Amino acid sequence: MIGVTISNELNLQDRAIGISFRRKDQIKGDVFWSVFEKVAQSSARFNALDKLVMTVHSVKMPNGLGRIATKGRPLESMVHLKIVS
Repeated sequence: MIGVTISNELNLQDRAIGISFRRKDQIKGDVFWSVFEKVAQSSARFNALDKLVMTVHSVKMPNGLGRIATKGRPLESMVHLKIVS
């Protein structure tokens, strides 16, 4: 999952623009432009010559249920494995 924050480098009073977390295949140019158009129509003060800083936040989603397969081992040995790792 990827999220993006766009902020104005010079004018720190402007609030940052946030693009919510999405899968990396869902992040495209038209997503950026649609969010930017919404901000341009609001009371934000982004100028064409402003330097913008884009911060990309990446989160790896966990796979599975977080359980270890017991494979027939007794519970006492599995508890020991879970504590050690």
